[in-house]
Amino acid sequence: MSSESQEQPEAPVADPEVSGSEDPSQGESGDSPEPQWIDLPSGEALNDEEAGEAMKVSPAKIILIAGENDTGKTSLLCGVFERYLAGDFAGQLFCGSRTLRAFDRRSFLQRAEAGLELPDMERTRLPAGQLALLHLELQSKGSGERAALLMTDLAGEAFKLIRNNPEECKRYPVLSRVDCVLLLLDAERLGTEQRHGHVSSTRTMLRSLLQSDMLRDGVPITLGLSKWDVVGTKAHRESAQADALTVLGPTTIDSAKAHPTDISRIAAAPQRAGDVHAGHGLSDLVSSWVGAESPAEEMEITGAEGSEASSGFDLFQGEGDAK
Repeated sequence: MSSESQEQPEAPVADPEVSGSEDPSQGESGDSPEPQWIDLPSGEALNDEEAGEAMKVSPAKIILIAGENDTGKTSLLCGVFERYLAGDFAGQLFCGSRTLRAFDRRSFLQRAEAGLELPDMERTRLPAGQLALLHLELQSKGSGERAALLMTDLAGEAFKLIRNNPEECKRYPVLSRVDCVLLLLDAERLGTEQRHGHVSSTRTMLRSLLQSDMLRDGVPITLGLSKWDVVGTKAHRESAQADALTVLGPTTIDSAKAHPTDISRIAAAPQRAGDVHAGHGLSDLVSSWVGAESPAEEMEITGAEGSEASSGFDLFQGEGDAK
């Protein structure tokens, strides 16, 4: 048989790693494409810097929630959050939150799985000068307009220091960017021998906030009568209403400052069955916060050297360093 009729061996297949030929699934250089990483929020409460970054993406209304220890600040924050876990609320749809883990941790003790006979709440514990903000992204059911809320979560101890010295407010530059103030007065305490001391200290706290000159003129102030579910008699209701008017009276708020005031009755997490249900008063509060005017809409915000800033939070670091 001739050599020409013999079976010829198959041509060797080139090894791309040896020959240098490119795999079409690889990039031009032959390397695997870089994975695309997505930065997700930690879910924890935001500090000033993190809140500033969030506001660059979606401007937010900043809500100061003030009050002594055990007046219901954390219960109110969790009450608003849990209304949105159940569905739309106050004409708004829940669109997300950068602080889901923080909300969940604060509300855990209130839930049935915690095994407590009565609802409880994790207490806010932050060193003086440190700030926590909780974030909600909402959308109007009617217009589709988006709105974000940044709600302060400060310990009662911080407000005790502020009550005793207005200069303490300067530890929290966020106060100069607040859109609404909610000051809590414990309605349960107003029915006890603690009444006069609680009213006096709450009024002094508000006066210190105003005397610090950190709050912008025109920022609305709402006096929230918390734990309204325990106010059972007509005499108690009338007395609590009178106490609220005392806190917001002309001896506290200088009329020249023109701070609009209101009174709200709140039962964020009732501890007993009755006519007042969980979330009482929260719908009107959320509606007022969403509709509040933003500092960025009212004035031009500039940096320390006069350069335009992208948000009010851009000033926080500079203000904190300067003081």
